[in-house]
Amino acid sequence: MGQLYRISCKKCGAASGASEGHGMGYVQNFENLFLNYMDENDRLSFARHVPSGSRNRIQKCSFSKTPLRCTKCLFITSKLVWSVKFEDGWTFSPPLRCEHCKGELTRFPLPAEGDFKCQCWECDGDSLNIELSAMWD
Repeated sequence: MGQLYRISCKKCGAASGASEGHGMGYVQNFENLFLNYMDENDRLSFARHVPSGSRNRIQKCSFSKTPLRCTKCLFITSKLVWSVKFEDGWTFSPPLRCEHCKGELTRFPLPAEGDFKCQCWECDGDSLNIELSAMWD
């Protein structure tokens, strides 16, 4: 099951969306990830990084929408976070970069619905609000 949340600043009204999870009908395999979830940039990045001799020997694959926060501009968002592990032990996960400032994105554990203390990405406010806006399966 997946959830979509709306996060907004109580002081300036800045808002962002963040989602987490996945639908019930999806399969955690590389074919599904590559064909249905990766965008073109992810596919190209993956192809450039695969060491020779590792092709077609995938041991494990995982992916899910994950809430993230930029360490530089503090923007809260979500992205598809994925990882592929090959039988030879080599693992690839793409770097998580902010769309706004190219800073590093780190996992952001979503608090319970309602108000919570956290610095706004637009102003110096320290009170944000989170509400569930949609669910999917």
